[in-house]
Amino acid sequence: MFTLIAGEQVVPGYSSQNGYLEGSFGSINPTTYNSGNFIALVYISNNASFQFRYGVTSDPGSSAFAALQVTSGGGTVTYASASAFYTYAGGVAEWNWNIAGGGFTYGATYTITITP
Repeated sequence: MFTLIAGEQVVPGYSSQNGYLEGSFGSINPTTYNSGNFIALVYISNNASFQFRYGVTSDPGSSAFAALQVTSGGGTVTYASASAFYTYAGGVAEWNWNIAGGGFTYGATYTITITP
């Protein structure tokens, strides 16, 4: 389990990203997960569609966890790893989910739980 304080990055004319991107925006604690893998990103991207993205700095494989849950004052949302699009490139494994909308609120705190 880790805590995320949402940051924001806006690319004019392209998209906005809310959540955490290592070295760029937001914060996360602790910064490691599962055998010391660094969490590289947890954010929602909004350009033509909304995507929830989670990534670590290793290649644990697409089935490294069963689900990821995001909890805030508004409740809990669960993302199953089996329904994600998984990629590994440039040293970062990433799970992407297409979502209907929404996002992290800048400055808000979220609890994220990984279910093995």
